[in-house]
Amino acid sequence: MRGIQLEPARDLLAGLTLEELARLCRARGIACSGGKPAFVGAVATRLDLDDIADALLELFPARRPAGRRKAGDEVRLDRAPRLAGDAAVQVLSRARAGQGRLMLESGARCLRFRLGNVPLFLENRAPVIVADAGSAAADRMFDGFSTRRRLHPAAGRAPSKDRPFIIDDGSYGLRNGRLRLDLRRTGLISWRVDFLRWSARAARPEYLLRPIA
Repeated sequence: MRGIQLEPARDLLAGLTLEELARLCRARGIACSGGKPAFVGAVATRLDLDDIADALLELFPARRPAGRRKAGDEVRLDRAPRLAGDAAVQVLSRARAGQGRLMLESGARCLRFRLGNVPLFLENRAPVIVADAGSAAADRMFDGFSTRRRLHPAAGRAPSKDRPFIIDDGSYGLRNGRLRLDLRRTGLISWRVDFLRWSARAARPEYLLRPIA
C-alpha cells in the first residue's frame, strides 16, 4: 500500500486526546508542552514500544462508562475461552489509507474490528490497537473485492458503500487471550490480546494486541 508509513510508536498514540497524552507524560515523568504532535513526539522518542504499551494499559479505567450498557453482540476477546473460524482482512477504499477491518467468524455472526494500519497489523512485529466495531451476519464476511473489478469468490452479495477490498483471508483461533491467524498470503501471525479501554462514543472494547514470537 503506497504512502503508508510503518511508525509503530506514533500509531499507538494516534488515537489519544491531548489530555490523555498529558496524563501519560506525567505518569512517565516526561516534560512536554504544546499541541498533540509535540506530546506524541516526546513520548515516541523517550519510550520504547514495550514501555508505551505498558503505559497505555495503565492509563484507562477498567469500568464501562456510566450509563452505557453492554451491546448485545459484544464478545470480549480477552475473556473468550475459545473461538475459531474463518478470518478476513479488509482495507477500505473510502477511508484514510491503510485503514481496514479484521473479520472473525463466530457462529452465525461475524465479529468486526477496526484496524488503523493494516500493513502494521499484518507485519506482526509491533503492538497495535484494534477496536470492536460490532458484528454482522457471517455471510457478509467476504462481501468485497479481491481485485480491482472482481468480487471475492465467497462474496454472498454486493459490497457495502465503503467498497472493501479483501487483501487476505484464512482461519483464526482464539484461546485464553491468544489470537492466532493463518492467512493465505501473510501466513501465520499471532497476538496476545489485552483489554485497553472502552471507546468513548460506543462504549465498545478496544484492545492492545502484542505480537507473540
